[in-house]
Amino acid sequence: MRFLVDGRVSRRVGAAALAALVAWPAVAVAQDTGTGAEPEPATGTESEAPAARVACDDAPAVFDLLCTNYGLLKENYVDELVDEDLAAAAAEGVREAGLALRSAEAAPPCALPSPAFEQTCAEIDAVGDTAAAVWAASSAMFASLGDPHTFLMSPSEYLQTQAHLNTGLPYAGIGLRLGLLNGTVACSVLSETCRLVVSEVFPGSPAERAGLQPEDVLLLIAGLAPSGPGCGLQDLPAFELGSLVPVIVERNGRRRAFGVEAGAVFAPAVASRTVAGTIGYLRLGSFGAGADERVGEELETLLDSGVDSIVVDLRGNLGGYQQTVINIAGMFLDDRQVVMRDVSRLETLRHLVRGHGSLRNPVRLPTAVAVDGLSASASEVLTLALRDHGRATVVGTTTYGKNTGQYTWALESRDGILLGGARVTVVRWFGPDGTSAEGGIEPDVELDLSDCWHPIGFTRLAAAAAGLPGALPADVQMEGEPFDAVAALAEDGVLAGTECGPGLFCPGDPIPRWLAAVWLVRTVDGQDPEPISTSRFADVDAGQWWAAHVERLAELGITVGCGAEPARYCPDDPVTRAQTASFLKRAFRLDPAPPAGFVDTHGNHHAAAIDALHAAGITKGCSAEVLEFCPDRVTTRIEMALFVERARTRPS
Repeated sequence: MRFLVDGRVSRRVGAAALAALVAWPAVAVAQDTGTGAEPEPATGTESEAPAARVACDDAPAVFDLLCTNYGLLKENYVDELVDEDLAAAAAEGVREAGLALRSAEAAPPCALPSPAFEQTCAEIDAVGDTAAAVWAASSAMFASLGDPHTFLMSPSEYLQTQAHLNTGLPYAGIGLRLGLLNGTVACSVLSETCRLVVSEVFPGSPAERAGLQPEDVLLLIAGLAPSGPGCGLQDLPAFELGSLVPVIVERNGRRRAFGVEAGAVFAPAVASRTVAGTIGYLRLGSFGAGADERVGEELETLLDSGVDSIVVDLRGNLGGYQQTVINIAGMFLDDRQVVMRDVSRLETLRHLVRGHGSLRNPVRLPTAVAVDGLSASASEVLTLALRDHGRATVVGTTTYGKNTGQYTWALESRDGILLGGARVTVVRWFGPDGTSAEGGIEPDVELDLSDCWHPIGFTRLAAAAAGLPGALPADVQMEGEPFDAVAALAEDGVLAGTECGPGLFCPGDPIPRWLAAVWLVRTVDGQDPEPISTSRFADVDAGQWWAAHVERLAELGITVGCGAEPARYCPDDPVTRAQTASFLKRAFRLDPAPPAGFVDTHGNHHAAAIDALHAAGITKGCSAEVLEFCPDRVTTRIEMALFVERARTRPS
C-alpha cells in the first residue's frame, strides 16, 4: 500500500481495511540492519546554528519512514496516543542505538511529524547515519506501546510475512505429515504397537511422486528409525534440496523402500479425511489467502461421503486474514448471524454472515472444535463464533488469548522503494455474545492433545470427548468382538456417564463393584432407577449418582453385598472374575451346568456360576493352553462389557 509522506496516513483504515487482517501473534524476529533506503548525502558546512526543521511534505526522503510511521500509529492505533510519549520514545531510541556521531557535514533538514519531535530531531542531527537513526526512532515508537502485535518490519521480514499468509513458506523436505497411532487408537510413546504412521502426503510433493501413501508405517527415514520421546524424529537432520532421502515403510504387512529427492515443499493449510466411517476431520493450519475456498471444497467432500459429525482441528493455527475466517464461519452459521464485533477508537463494526461460500446451505452437523495454546486470533474468532451460536463444543486446552486485530502496511518511500512493513493493532474484537479472547478461551472439555497424534486417534478422541453422536470411546480398537460389544452397549445407553475420562473407556482397567452395578441394572431393567435417600449398605453414600443402581442390584437379588453387620457393598473394590460369574448368572438367570473342568475353580464359592457362564458360551476361561478360569483375577472393563453383551444376546 502506498502512503502520502506528510506526517499523516493517506486515509484512516475504514471498514474494508479493518476486515482485512486478524494477524497471528507477533514472534521475535531479528531486524535487518538496512531499511531499504540510503540516506541522502548531506551538504553544507559545520555551523553552530541549529539544523533546519521542516514539515514532512518538505523533508528529504530519508525521513519518509518516520513521518509515515507516526501517521500510522496516530491515526490507526486502537488506543489514543500522546505525541509527547511517541516523541520521547523516538528520541530515546536514537540515543540507545549507539550510532556514530556526525562529523563536519551538516545534518539534513529534519522532518517534524509534530512539534513534540524537536528533541528527536536533535538526536538524529547528532549522528552520522540519518537512515539508521530514523529506523531506530521509528522502531522505538512501536516498542513504546508495549503491544507485541504492533511492530515494525524490515523489508525482508515484511515480504516473508506476506508470503506466509498468501502462499505459505516452502521448506526443504519430502512432503509428509506423520502421527503416532496404535491400530486405531491414539498413543503417545513409541513402542512395538505405537508406531509412526503417515497421515498426509502433500499434493505435488516429492513423497507423492515417489509413491508414498497415507497409512504407510514409517520404519526408517534418512537412515533413522523413529525412537525416543515426542514424535520420534527429533534427531532427523535437515534435508538439502536435491538430496536423496531413503525411506522404508511397512504397507499391508510388507516392507517397501523408496528413494525420495528432497525438494521445496509447501505444507497445505487445509486437509480433511473421514474417520471411523462417520466422523469428518478438517484440519485448518492457517487462515491465509484461499483457505476459505479450500475449506469449502473439503467440507463438500466430507458431506458427500456421508459423515454424521465434524471435528475442526485448529491446534497450532496462529491466525490469518479476518475476511477468511468470516467466510469460513459462514459455512457453519446462518445468514445475518454475527461472527464477530470490532471495536476501534472511532467505531464499532459487526461482521455478519453473508453466504456460505461454495456450500448451498451451512453445515448443520454436530461439530467439535479442537484448540490448544497456539490457537490464536482468527482461530479464536472461529471458536467463539461457533460456540456462541451453539454450533460447536470446544475441546482441548486454553487458547493463546489474542483479542486484537491488526492491519499490515507496506512502507514505501515517495520513490516507491520498499522501506519495510508496519503491523498496527487497529481493533479489539469480541465474539457474538460479547466474549473476549483476552486471557485465552477455555475449552468446554479439557483435553491434553498431543501434536504427535495421528488424525485417526485424535479425531476419535475429540469426537468422543465432545459427545458427538455415534462417537465411541477412543481407546478401544475399532475391530473385533470387544469393539462391537462396547458399540452395542453405548448405543443402548448402558455406558452413559461411566467414562474414565473425556472420550475414554480405559478397557484394561479393573471394573469397580459400583460400576458393575450400573451396567447390570441398566441392562436388566433397560433404564436407570429413581434416586434414593438411604441405602441398605453402610458404605454406600446415597448422594452418589450410582447409589440407586447398587440398591436396585440388591433388590433384584443379584448381590447381597460384601459383608454383614453392618451390611457393606465395597463399591470401590474391583470385581473378580469369579464374582462376575455370580453377578451374570443371577442377572441373566443362567441355567445350571455340569462342571466345565476348570483346573483352578475346585472348591471355589462361585464354581457353579463359573460353570454356568462357560456353558452359556459367555467365556471359555483365561487360558488357551490349559482349561483355567483365573477366578481371583480382576475383571477388566472390556471383559465385563464383552461378558454382558454376550449374556444379553445369547440364544434363548
